[in-house]
Amino acid sequence: MYPGIEPSNPMGDSLMPMMKGLRLAKYVKDVYKSNAGIYTRDMLLKLEEDLSSTEPSQLIKISCMNGGFLTAVRPSMEYNIKVKMLDINEMTERARTAFTSGFLKDEVYHFTEEQRTTITCPITISTVLRDAKKHDLRELEAAWNRGWLSWGKSPVHKALLQALKTLGPKMPEISKVLCLGLGPLGGDLSSAKKPGDGQANYRNITQHMFAATLTKTLSSRLKRRIPLMVSDPEYTENDKKILWINEKMKVIEGSGARALAEIDSKTLVVCFNPSIALKQVVSDFAKPAAMIWGQTVSTHKKRQRRGSRTCRLGDYYDEFVIAKEPIRFGKINMCIRKQIIDDLAIAIETELELPNTNGMAKHGWGNTHMDDMDGVVIVDYEPEDEWVFLD
Repeated sequence: MYPGIEPSNPMGDSLMPMMKGLRLAKYVKDVYKSNAGIYTRDMLLKLEEDLSSTEPSQLIKISCMNGGFLTAVRPSMEYNIKVKMLDINEMTERARTAFTSGFLKDEVYHFTEEQRTTITCPITISTVLRDAKKHDLRELEAAWNRGWLSWGKSPVHKALLQALKTLGPKMPEISKVLCLGLGPLGGDLSSAKKPGDGQANYRNITQHMFAATLTKTLSSRLKRRIPLMVSDPEYTENDKKILWINEKMKVIEGSGARALAEIDSKTLVVCFNPSIALKQVVSDFAKPAAMIWGQTVSTHKKRQRRGSRTCRLGDYYDEFVIAKEPIRFGKINMCIRKQIIDDLAIAIETELELPNTNGMAKHGWGNTHMDDMDGVVIVDYEPEDEWVFLD
């Protein structure tokens, strides 16, 4: 049972909407602190399966943080479906304003089970007209070629190559590069802005160039092919053709949930200024080998003590700034999983003591700890490299 929030006395029945929202927000926080996961790989795969069904009036069943489920009718197949994922801060804020914003009706004396489930649902679903920004294939090809010229002269290109030369040897094993939300290629064709280097913007195309250069350079250094996978619900069919013909980028179809389920311990994730709750997904069920994004994992110790799983990512990753380029990329951070984490994983699998640390590793459930990392407890290591973190 998760903590309830019914008023403890009759006066609670007349709480103002704002006060009820605060109590509901506390409920969300309490559920989260009970170590309930917001996202799981199975949840994302089931959601994508429901969304991609061709059955008429297909019902979507969404898992909520409090253990309940919400159901909805899948949108028409004539639309591209976008899934927005919320993090714990967004869910808490939504609960706080639930009765003042009209998200929940203020008609009941007690918080109902339906309200609890609704407020702990981390998913919202919207639609985009299919191929709404469709452009001629030849027009896209010409823009792609111009984008390469722009990318080759970009200071970010030089900064990326230099960073990979320095940081490449520090990376754990990489089995694939996964890019999320780089945008449809046709979205660049109407842009006339030019950054300080004088080159045309081509923001979305240039981000794809970044991913291609990253993957080629890593493949060359590691002397093996690394697959490059991309996902964006707004890709048109012509976008997909351009990406495959030119760079053999494999597009993961769907709303984006399936792509997130692809993240594992050997994935390098690329996502500039993500609109999805990527940090929450990463902290809940996947610890990728490395991430390149516009966020930071370094968090003030005071916030870490508050117990949020997302606040503790800095304990598991070393962070490096590659470049700052506001128009095409923003701030580009590379986060690489610390070697100590991989040493711990090997130690648990083989029942060996940790090399070169002051900590210990014991085989078994809940018996693993690292004394030299602020007492952070790690439990439930599984063969597929999934980690569950105790709050």
